Amino acid sequence: MMWKRSPSRLAQLTAPSLALGIAFAATFVATELLLGLVLARISPGEAVGLFHLIAVLAVALVWGWAAAVVFRRRADTSGTPGRVPDLEAELAHITLRSTDVTSAMGAAAERVAQALGLPFVAFELDMVPSDRHRSAIPLRGGATLLVPSDLPRRSIQRIREKVVPSLEELLHATRAREAVDRSVAISRGDFEMFFDLSSDLLCIGGLDGFYKRVNPAFEKALGYTSREMLEHPFLDFVHPADRPRTVEVLDDLTRGIPVAQFEIRLVCKDGSARWIEWNTVPARDSLYAAGRDVTERRDARRTIEASHAELSTLAEQQAALRRVATLIAHGATTTDVCACVAAELARTLGSRSTGLYHFTPDGTSTLVTSHTEPVDGKSISARVFGTGHAARIDKAQNSEVGVPIVVDGNLWGSAVVGSTGPDPLPPDTEARVGDFTDLLATAIANAQAHTQLTASRARIVAAADDARHRLERDLHDGAQQRLVSLGLALRSAEASADSEPAALKEQISDIVAGLNDVSADLREISRGIHPAIRSKGGLGPALKALARRSAIPVDLDLHLGPRVPESTEVAAYYVAAEALTNAAKHARASEVHLQARTAGTHLELSVRDDGTGGADPAKGSGLTGIRDRVEALGGQLEIISRAGSGTALRAELPIDSP
Repeated sequence: MMWKRSPSRLAQLTAPSLALGIAFAATFVATELLLGLVLARISPGEAVGLFHLIAVLAVALVWGWAAAVVFRRRADTSGTPGRVPDLEAELAHITLRSTDVTSAMGAAAERVAQALGLPFVAFELDMVPSDRHRSAIPLRGGATLLVPSDLPRRSIQRIREKVVPSLEELLHATRAREAVDRSVAISRGDFEMFFDLSSDLLCIGGLDGFYKRVNPAFEKALGYTSREMLEHPFLDFVHPADRPRTVEVLDDLTRGIPVAQFEIRLVCKDGSARWIEWNTVPARDSLYAAGRDVTERRDARRTIEASHAELSTLAEQQAALRRVATLIAHGATTTDVCACVAAELARTLGSRSTGLYHFTPDGTSTLVTSHTEPVDGKSISARVFGTGHAARIDKAQNSEVGVPIVVDGNLWGSAVVGSTGPDPLPPDTEARVGDFTDLLATAIANAQAHTQLTASRARIVAAADDARHRLERDLHDGAQQRLVSLGLALRSAEASADSEPAALKEQISDIVAGLNDVSADLREISRGIHPAIRSKGGLGPALKALARRSAIPVDLDLHLGPRVPESTEVAAYYVAAEALTNAAKHARASEVHLQARTAGTHLELSVRDDGTGGADPAKGSGLTGIRDRVEALGGQLEIISRAGSGTALRAELPIDSP
């Protein structure tokens, strides 16, 4: 490819060196002075003057020739070094105006040819060799500068030194700009595609409050066309409740402060609202913003938060229920369980008041804390009492919920929770309170069953004791008295019999002895069936009698108060009797310590021996029997029997009859 310029011969002239002209002129001046001095000595004054005149003319001619040479040289080089700065500026200007390498190099070729006064200048973007008409000057970057082949070598060298660098910079700059333009065009296309395809809301706004450009995502999210969005101010699309905050954000943006993750509601064309999260930055006189529809995310977040709150509430309630259940399992009293339930209800429900009421047949609901509240037909307890079902009262200033407590199918009472805030109690309050009332009903039922069982066992023990007492009385008043009568009769027959039949007399004597033994055995049997506590003056004398009859020494320590219920005394007697019997028969003890004392509402009895120990209640019926007797009265029995350390038995019996 070649670009040409019209002919001119100015660039072909070659001037001598300026330094050479000056040196030549200086030589003439020096020669003139030397000749003038010589002539002054050998010639008259007129000759010197004439010579001086000739010399001045010669010097003037030489200086004229030197000046012509200088001007000629400047004229010859006016297209190269002297005008290179202007040419470089013009080439830079060409680079700024050109949009591609081809046009830039064409304009540069024309300007270089004009500046250098050459018939033509050609640029090739490839490496081209010289030919008959053109001299090739290679350029960096794989291009070639072509000039007329008849240019002097000195002119070509000057072009290499003064022009070629500028042309190379022009070529490099033009190619770089062309690459940048291509990159910018690609980026612009990518941006346009991204702008149009993005599902996020992308827009450019002005400081005047109007959109300049919006992407299609606006129409998809809000229902407005791009034209409708551009015709109205920002704030027309903002939900009225969010406009004050939006104005504050716009003020920050106007001051050049970027805003990130700013959430507001935009009103859709159908009247609904969508939550949009904006990230906005100001730049010059525009606002660049990217918005994302977070409506579903906010809904999901609210759902998750509600789920977390529900799970937290459930976990807290389950923990509270476990605490109540643990208290019930440990055998706490109904009063303690009720107090625990009331406290846990207040804690888990956040209510200001809780109450557990027991319904009585006379039409009142008795607070478990012994405070009574009449069932006047208006309270929440009255509603539960009247219907047997959960009830609710929601007022402007407070809210109450009552849940029945049903024990074994019977309405026992109600659990009432209340709040004094303006918001009503949650809808699931009845169910949550119902979980506690179910546990409380179980505890009450267990307590009632335990009380009934204890009373039943005490009645069984009392009935057995009465049966033993009747059997002892029957033996004493019946069979035993008849045996005594027969013995006396035989003694009388023995005394009245003839003294000679000695054999008959001896036989009758043996029969009397046998009857006496049988009578003694019956007394022992009757004493074992039922101890003679009443007739002997109580537990103290009975324990002393046991100690006297014991086969091993017994150390007594008795501190007994007034008479206690007979069932308690009988149980204590049997515990002591069983312990002394075991010490004598199995423990091979040498001494037994027996202590009995009354302490407040309980009778404490302990029996300790120094025998072999190792007693196992599971292997014998005696210890099991006395444990059942003690527990039937609501007492406790503890047995400690380590091998080689003796046996210690401790019983604690209530003094009050169950």
